[in-house]
Amino acid sequence: MSPFYCILKIRLIAIYATILLNLGVIMRYLFWLIKFIGFVLLFGFAMHNANPVRLNFYLGSSWEAPLALILLVFLVLGAAIGLLANLGQVIRLRREVLTLRKERRLWVNEKINKEAEILTPPLDAI
Repeated sequence: MSPFYCILKIRLIAIYATILLNLGVIMRYLFWLIKFIGFVLLFGFAMHNANPVRLNFYLGSSWEAPLALILLVFLVLGAAIGLLANLGQVIRLRREVLTLRKERRLWVNEKINKEAEILTPPLDAI
């Protein structure tokens, strides 16, 4: 193998390592670009649907607002209802995690105490 080939191989490995290290930065910028494109598309959708829409409720009441605003309000309401529906389960799981951490702490302390008892020499051996 020629020295030129070895130097070329080392240089290619260094370039590959640099690309892998910069991949996180590239992915971060790519993710921001995707979010920006999504925002532009949704903003364009909102501007195209700026005509007022009448939403009829029960008992003869109605609400007239742009379609984009009505969609946004119902999106936020749906997200809030979904979060409230999961709140009980989240609280229950957090309590369970706290209980399991406490049991683990007690188990570790018990194990340490048993190891300490095993390692201490008997008093009559002294």
